[in-house]
Amino acid sequence: MLKNFLYNLRNILEAWKTCNYHGLRVKVNFEPRTGTCEACERKFKLTNRHHWLYAFTFKEIRENPELVVRYTNEYCFLCHRAANSLRMIFEDDPDVKIDSKSKIIQRIIELREIEIKKAIKDGRFNKPDQKRHKYKENKGK
Repeated sequence: MLKNFLYNLRNILEAWKTCNYHGLRVKVNFEPRTGTCEACERKFKLTNRHHWLYAFTFKEIRENPELVVRYTNEYCFLCHRAANSLRMIFEDDPDVKIDSKSKIIQRIIELREIEIKKAIKDGRFNKPDQKRHKYKENKGK
């Protein structure tokens, strides 16, 4: 029983040092989260890393796990849901202009633009319509 408890405790503590990359769970050797939402700037016990694009193959991620946090932002649960919705809108129409009175939505869009500019500079954003399904072929490998 103590053995199971210690095993579960270790898994819980290590879960904080993992990120999901399009369904692939990646362990990293650093803290990928600060606990502060970049959009609403509130502190939370649990936050999510939001990928604006999946610019790497699973093979690249496995070889270099630190890449998992590239082109991401850290959001609380509610801001992460908003960011997911915005990502879908931008995937359908990359040139769409979104005008919102919500400061949080404006901030999420602003953070997205920063990450996309980084990807363009790094040569990882080849097409404005780079969609999520492009990397599903790697999922089982």
